Amino acid sequence: MRTNELLKRIVVMVMVVQLVFGQALFAATSNKDLTLDDGAGDSPSVILTDADDFTLTITKADSGEASIVNNEGTIDFKPSADTDDYLRMLTTGNSSYLYWLGVLSYTNNPGIRVNPTTGELEYRDEDESGWTALDSGGSSATLSGLSDTDFTGTAAGDVVYFDGSNWINLGVGTAGQVLGVNSGATAPEWADGISSTTVNDNSSAAYNISEGGDSYFNINTTDGSEEITFGNTTTNPDYTFEGTGTVTMEGDLTVNGDTILGDNITDTITITAAVTATDGSFIDLASIIHDDAALQGIRLPQANSFTALGSGEGFLAWDMDDNKLQIYDGSAWSDVSATLSGLTDTTLSSPAQGEILYRDGTDWKNLAAGTSGQFLQTQGAAANPVWGDASATLAGMTDTTIAAPASGHIAIYDGTDSWDNKAVSGDIAIDNLGATTIQTDAVDGTDISLASEAQGDVMYFDSTDWVRLAAGTSGQFLQTQGAAANPVWAVVSDKLVRVDTGVLEVATAGVEYYSPDQHGSYFGTVYRQYHGAKVTGNSIAVTGITKLIDFGGIWNNINVYHGLMHDGTATIRILRNTNQIDFVVLGATTLEEGWVDYTK
Repeated sequence: MRTNELLKRIVVMVMVVQLVFGQALFAATSNKDLTLDDGAGDSPSVILTDADDFTLTITKADSGEASIVNNEGTIDFKPSADTDDYLRMLTTGNSSYLYWLGVLSYTNNPGIRVNPTTGELEYRDEDESGWTALDSGGSSATLSGLSDTDFTGTAAGDVVYFDGSNWINLGVGTAGQVLGVNSGATAPEWADGISSTTVNDNSSAAYNISEGGDSYFNINTTDGSEEITFGNTTTNPDYTFEGTGTVTMEGDLTVNGDTILGDNITDTITITAAVTATDGSFIDLASIIHDDAALQGIRLPQANSFTALGSGEGFLAWDMDDNKLQIYDGSAWSDVSATLSGLTDTTLSSPAQGEILYRDGTDWKNLAAGTSGQFLQTQGAAANPVWGDASATLAGMTDTTIAAPASGHIAIYDGTDSWDNKAVSGDIAIDNLGATTIQTDAVDGTDISLASEAQGDVMYFDSTDWVRLAAGTSGQFLQTQGAAANPVWAVVSDKLVRVDTGVLEVATAGVEYYSPDQHGSYFGTVYRQYHGAKVTGNSIAVTGITKLIDFGGIWNNINVYHGLMHDGTATIRILRNTNQIDFVVLGATTLEEGWVDYTK
């Protein structure tokens, strides 16, 4: 503001000017312009001094500048309440500036100016050489009206974030959610919890975190090596301290649930106050098994001597010079005895090897060892045990009745109060070595029973046990399958395999067949021929016959004969001659038909 314009608006000015003209004071009152002309070019000033000798100095310098300096407090420009009073800047070049000098040693002082060409109000800061129009960001009166915003469906509680191109509104989350920052250049989002955050508090006040039902608060490092967890339920919160450094707790740690101290802590836990566990909780060291040389478990306080405590009892400590466990009973420290004789409820007298401990109704006492072979015998309730002699025989025992014992007798309890000796009788016999045998004729058909047995069944051995073969159908015969095989019921067939053609057919006389009975290949291949009626001198031609095996026949339409008959009294004789089998029939007997088995 120009000095002459300011002075023209002064209607009444009362000045007390202390001029340096010796010690004289000057006072003046005027309603006209007050002009001070330096004349000699020494930049005159108007100096206003208050009762405390603080000054307001108005100076017009010969260099062209003017200044107003208050060496106490501020300078206020207070126009009156009417509408034509203004604080104005008048320049002849239409380029007004307002600068802040001496800021951070800037080359380009920050300030505000009116552009002499466009008339826009501009600013300059941060040591910039150029000027920026104040309305370059747009002239909208609302955020959504700005050119670099892109809002959709704004509502109360929305927040705004920059997506790399525009400012976007993020809809309000649900109650209790927090705004989380995602990794990389991605948009923030509302989340139910904080996965990672840093809280810096430089004030003296504490952070209060209220736990909800079945929730927890967890602080951990990015690699998961160290963490602190508070909470689980509102009634029994769990506190977990894990890390690889030193955990120090100052104050009382009250445990209402499960608390883990040093689960992953590989250094030291320092507790400078009491650790209190409520009823129903415990310290679980079950996972410590001492299978290596690593320090683990609980180490007690250690010293060569201990001072009585001010209060309490049940404290434990380790006496280092005597290598003993000590306990504080509320008044003094005493040894926790490692021997029976050191216990308060034992009265031992010169204990020796082989003695036992018993209760005499008052204390535990030692019973001297008995003689070799004696046994400890109770005397019943309210009595002390004694060593007694054991009987050397069964008969000498109190619960046996032994009468004329003999070889093979056994002891049998009579069901009341005695073991008695008895001889074994009946279907089995027993010797003095304990071996039993089944008596002759002791087992008959009534003693044999097989599962699902029925009339007509047969019993055979299956290489492990005797088992039942159910009865076959009428007309079947029992057929062996040879060694190491079970028998079966089979049907008799009148068809045989013909030797010369290999065809199965009904056998006819004079044709050579393979015998149905090969005798387990004992004789080699067995052949069979059938024949009609034979009398003395009749024969069957057989090429290469070597041995007769068997034959069967029917004579006089009455008798059936099976087997070889070659003695002098036989009614029928069968003889092997070269390449033939001769039949010799004696008396009036007629061999009407039959068969012969032989080998070649």
